[in-house]
Amino acid sequence: MEKAIEIFKNALEMEVEAEIFYEKAAEITEDDESRMVFLELSDMEDGHAHRIVERFKNTPFGQAFDAESWLKEVEEEGSKHIEVKVTDLVDQGDMRAILKSAIKMEEEARDNYKRLSESFTDPEDVAYCNDLAEEEQSHVNSLRQLLQSLDMDPEDRPEL
Repeated sequence: MEKAIEIFKNALEMEVEAEIFYEKAAEITEDDESRMVFLELSDMEDGHAHRIVERFKNTPFGQAFDAESWLKEVEEEGSKHIEVKVTDLVDQGDMRAILKSAIKMEEEARDNYKRLSESFTDPEDVAYCNDLAEEEQSHVNSLRQLLQSLDMDPEDRPEL
């Protein structure tokens, strides 16, 4: 159960970090379409963290661990500690580097949800984790498409 709690904590930390990262990226990008993608991803990450806490609080490890309080702490402290980590990259304004970092974050989140699914025996919990992993993969796909579009003229870019 300790392993599941650690994976769960890591998942929540990743969601908070991604939310802050996307907010910062939205602030610095000069491209309106990119800004909208980043803002949408930021909202999704915030929603993930809260839905995950709600969904798993009735599981055995959710009852052994106060995820709601822990998430509040991560959100309060996270913005300070994550800010330093993310700000340097985002402040440089290199959209290619920002997108590559975002893709890596989303891939790690996807893989983390796959690992978390292995901690459950209830098919519904396993399915929920797999759904989260698929959603993170859709973020990876959107970010890759955005990365590829950097080399295109704005009018030639596909809709995101």
